[in-house]
Amino acid sequence: TAGSAPVRVTYWSTLPREQWTAQAVKPLSLSIAADAGPGTTVTAVDLVVETRRGGEPTGDPQLTQVASVPPAGAAIDAPREFSWTAVLPPQDPSVTALRLILRLEVQRATGTATPVVQTGVDELIVTLAP
Repeated sequence: TAGSAPVRVTYWSTLPREQWTAQAVKPLSLSIAADAGPGTTVTAVDLVVETRRGGEPTGDPQLTQVASVPPAGAAIDAPREFSWTAVLPPQDPSVTALRLILRLEVQRATGTATPVVQTGVDELIVTLAP
């Protein structure tokens, strides 16, 4: 949530699930929207990837992608949304899953000179096809 506004993140991919292998280039699309009044924007979005083998991390998470968000932010108050596609690079063949950590910053106008800024984190673990 950003203040009292729920934020929705929807994920999808154009690559069929059975083709999400360690060695594939994997597109991950997402959209961010908020059930809020005017003045709600997303000001930063990035994706961190942690590779996993047998349920355990194989190393430190790596910042993989940073979205290009306009300097003033992108409006996400209904019916508007911010959409973005990250491209996940090929991994070592021994990687069996990816932990995807989405970090986003949402700003809401308050009617004063100081907006409310909230940082949110969403996480997915995707098991890769053999």
